[in-house]
Amino acid sequence: MRVHTLRWVVGLGYAIAAHCVYNLPGPEAKSGPKPGQKKIVCLEGDSAFGFSMAEVETMSRFRMDILIFMVNNGGVYHGDSADRDAWMKLQQNALQGKTKDGLRSSSLGWEVGYEKVTKMCGGKGDLVHTPEELAKATEEGFNAKVPVVVNVIIEAGKADKLVRLSSPYCLKSCEYTMWNGLMAKYDSLGLTLEKAIAWMNTSKKPKEAKL
Repeated sequence: MRVHTLRWVVGLGYAIAAHCVYNLPGPEAKSGPKPGQKKIVCLEGDSAFGFSMAEVETMSRFRMDILIFMVNNGGVYHGDSADRDAWMKLQQNALQGKTKDGLRSSSLGWEVGYEKVTKMCGGKGDLVHTPEELAKATEEGFNAKVPVVVNVIIEAGKADKLVRLSSPYCLKSCEYTMWNGLMAKYDSLGLTLEKAIAWMNTSKKPKEAKL
């Protein structure tokens, strides 16, 4: 099997393009020694999936049998809590204006049922928590003739990951503004991740955003 990957590709639009270039009549590309239908497989997080979730409707409308593994940890980079009760407590604090003990701005919902979007559009969706459920969903997904979203629930992760990746100059009101801009350019500059973070930390401190 030949696998093509691109870095910094966010969203499902690329999967649609890949399906078209390999599977439309008179395909423009080939992969592997055998001709015929190619299964397009996506692997992305719940944050990335949210950017272009509506593309699942396009896939369903044109019967594109794309298989999407959506790794769900309840947030950007990581989630906020290890169980539903703790998450709901943070949510309640946020609703009461307790920003210190509330949900982060980069939090997402608790075990959101993204797979239901595919079902509503005419595709197939599975919510999995165990290796056994994942194995079953994977086999069914590869055999399906419609788009499939496998919503894989994993642990929320550690909060220190954001600290390691954030510049000290990233203010709370614009936490990822510089980081996102950096990610768009550091590949083209040939920088390692460590050098990119060092460049970010020595950049001019941004003005505080007014909310």
